[in-house]
Amino acid sequence: MDLNADEQFEQGIQLLNKAYKAKENSLLDEMDALRKLVQKKQDEIHVINQSYSKLQFDYQSLNTTMKTIQDMNQDLQQERDKLATQVKLLTNELSKLKAFKKAIIQSINQDDLIDDITASQLMNNSKILLSTVPNSPPPNTLNLSGNNSYNTTPHYITNKTLDGKEFFKQAKEVLTNRQFNDFLQQIKLLNNQQQSPQQTLENVENILRGEHSQLIDGFKRILLQRQESIKM
Repeated sequence: MDLNADEQFEQGIQLLNKAYKAKENSLLDEMDALRKLVQKKQDEIHVINQSYSKLQFDYQSLNTTMKTIQDMNQDLQQERDKLATQVKLLTNELSKLKAFKKAIIQSINQDDLIDDITASQLMNNSKILLSTVPNSPPPNTLNLSGNNSYNTTPHYITNKTLDGKEFFKQAKEVLTNRQFNDFLQQIKLLNNQQQSPQQTLENVENILRGEHSQLIDGFKRILLQRQESIKM
């Protein structure tokens, strides 16, 4: 059937409208799908952002914790160094104390040994009689030069007798360290025969400066007893 030009034009317009409508619907569907995809991606991005924020917070927390641990570790190292220094100082002090204790013990033992030897040498292993001698001359006139004809043997002896070690122990208790050391030096000179008993007595009296009369009297008796032992 032949159509005139107007009808053909009208049909062409209708076909174009249908094609446009179909294309429009297709594009709208694509746009709707793209909007949904964009929304989905935005939701995913939001989730990722939340996860990132959480990870960032966790990282900051871990970083803070690590810094705290590092500070604590540094403090512990400093404390350890201080303790090590203190232990070293205490060890040195302990060593010094042990050495000091050893030196004191050796000094005490050496002093006791010197006292024992000196007393033994002075008395020639005999007893020291600290009793009174009624018929002996006055202490200041005792002749200790070795030619004394006066009888120094006591007529009686009290029950108070002391050995050499006890005498020197008493002397050490009442004399100062300097006096006692000078006293020992005089006895050593006497034992080495570098001075007479009389000179020894005079030197001892000077050392004691007139003090400790009982100790001086006892020492005189020691010298007299020593002379008697030598004569025998």
